[in-house]
Amino acid sequence: MDTFNKRLACAILALAPFSSTTANATYLYNNIDVSSGGTAHASTSGSGPLGNSFSTGPSGYTLTAVDLLVLVDNPSDGGSFTVSLLNDSSIHPGSTIATDTFHDSMLSTSLSTLSAPFSSMALAADTRYWIELSTSTGSLEWAYTAANDGIGVANEYNFSAGSVSANQAFTPYQMRIGSAVPEPSTWALMLAGFAGLGFVGARTLSGSGAVGGAGRQPSASSCLGREGSRRAATGDPEPMGTEAARSGDAGIHMCYCRLTTYHAVLVLYIGDSPFRVAEK
Repeated sequence: MDTFNKRLACAILALAPFSSTTANATYLYNNIDVSSGGTAHASTSGSGPLGNSFSTGPSGYTLTAVDLLVLVDNPSDGGSFTVSLLNDSSIHPGSTIATDTFHDSMLSTSLSTLSAPFSSMALAADTRYWIELSTSTGSLEWAYTAANDGIGVANEYNFSAGSVSANQAFTPYQMRIGSAVPEPSTWALMLAGFAGLGFVGARTLSGSGAVGGAGRQPSASSCLGREGSRRAATGDPEPMGTEAARSGDAGIHMCYCRLTTYHAVLVLYIGDSPFRVAEK
């Protein structure tokens, strides 16, 4: 690396302390990390179904998943349970909006977080909804808190054994609705980093006649060959095939290589130097 490149890299790294690693919480409801006070059975032959309400803000919300703190008494019982999103009906679980089924074998006898996916459900603004857990064949238990703490908890309600209680009166079940979003400064630093890499590549390769120079589009086969050679040299698995290759100016291009059926890697090449961007 030449002196200019070293200086640019150091400048980018120097910005890191000014980029907060803390995320902005956009949770509608979150008490999943509060100390648990116990668990309740979700069986319809006992106190189930169990439910807990949450409310949206003034701008509405798109629900994609709900995290739940749960366990099962017997993962091998062959049972299953449902996680449902319900409308509210006069501070009581109402009609079902969406539901999904899970098997007890997915869980253990120790408390763990289950992420129940929903297909981008658009929720109305300033509206109460319910999450309901129920089983008729399994041994699911839902944790509840030892204290009435957490985001969005105070003015909500929980449902058990056919009756509704305010969270203030009967500690609520543990769930998390929402997500953490990176701080704007984090996004800014990431963009600055990629811009810096591109600038370094353009300056370094300008006029050098490097492979993939301005105006040249690397073929899928050449991209695959390059990534295959790189992985062979490092002992990594060989790629199955390259699905996309896109060129930039001055020898900068991206390679998307599928390594196995469920494994792919996205690599940024500046000339012959690879920078792994993402792998899944």
